[in-house]
Amino acid sequence: MKNVFLFLLLITMFSCTGATPQEKAEHSVEMYMPSYLDFPKSYEGIEFEKLEKDSLTGNAWHISHMYRSKNKKGEIAVAQRVFFLDTLFQVKKVMTLKEYSDLIAPKE
Repeated sequence: MKNVFLFLLLITMFSCTGATPQEKAEHSVEMYMPSYLDFPKSYEGIEFEKLEKDSLTGNAWHISHMYRSKNKKGEIAVAQRVFFLDTLFQVKKVMTLKEYSDLIAPKE
């Protein structure tokens, strides 16, 4: 029920604003980060790359995000992940850059 409420709240927010798809994706990833990280309060966004249509995973979009946060050891580290989003800009999957590179690399 909590997820349904959050989903409806996000849809309402996005439909009432003139936010671009890039802004919607960035906001969605930023909202997702606390549930993804071991130390959510340590999260500090650094940069987002350009939002792109996704044709590899069955999701609508993907966006790469570089951020700083504490890792499992409690050390501050910089990481970059690729976030896959659906048509409503909800995060559906997260990959490391290596996993993403392996996915897009031509198979021999």
